[in-house]
Amino acid sequence: MTFPSTPASTIHGAHKGSITVLCPNAAATYLLSAGVDRAIHLYNVSTHARVQTYLLHASEVLALSINGESNGAQFASSGADRNIFVWDTERGVTTQRLRGHDAKVTCVEYGPQGVLFTGSFDGRVNVWDTRSRGYKPIQVLADARDGVTGLAVANPVVHVGSLDGALRSYDLRKGVITTDRVGAGVAGVTTVEAGTVLVSTLASELRLVDDAAGVIQRFAGHVNTEYLMRPSVVDMTVLAGSEDGRVYGWDLDGTPVGSVAGGVCVAGLDGTAYQFATGMSSGDIALY
Repeated sequence: MTFPSTPASTIHGAHKGSITVLCPNAAATYLLSAGVDRAIHLYNVSTHARVQTYLLHASEVLALSINGESNGAQFASSGADRNIFVWDTERGVTTQRLRGHDAKVTCVEYGPQGVLFTGSFDGRVNVWDTRSRGYKPIQVLADARDGVTGLAVANPVVHVGSLDGALRSYDLRKGVITTDRVGAGVAGVTTVEAGTVLVSTLASELRLVDDAAGVIQRFAGHVNTEYLMRPSVVDMTVLAGSEDGRVYGWDLDGTPVGSVAGGVCVAGLDGTAYQFATGMSSGDIALY
């Protein structure tokens, strides 16, 4: 894509304080946002109208995931309060509250058939069957030696990033674990395609990791040494937030293509009039 230099439009005052996560639906027609103000909002990407607000978390919201098999009718959220909520998107109410972690829940990710994966600073990944209405995880992945900071699900493989500097890939069908050492602690994980994930590290570097070949590309130029920042990929362009308040872009061959000011988190909006959205520390959402 041609990397933009200025926003096409801005949703002003989307949150009171910094935005922590953006999560579009599959068609990128709607955008969930969350922040340090503990609120989750649903926006219509085209009209910028706030469609729904979800208020239940007692502290900052850290992660969101939409259940793609529900056509966007259900999503999950997690946060620093250790709660995991499953929401009815339209009605704005919770259908489940899941408690099973001993520290901040940093990431949530839906798998097939209503299975939900949650990762925490307690070093565990809990696996939940949200269709059964059970209140205990059906499986626990406890191989990380430090906090879990990233999840990406590409059935049947679940990729788990940790502050211990490892990306662990679980083939749940075969019962096999593969470990790739990425050096510094993992700050976020995103699926690029089946068998390939993008890993952000706290050494200000992104790595493209292939299940079979290991690290196949590296991306640098941004700043990420402290905060969890999940990267994104849209139209063959890698995007990442930065602690200098910018969002950076690279071609898949590692070539920098540009940066824009004002973003701390980013989400691709492929398939719409926009290419990506950034969440700002001011609480605004910029659409490019």
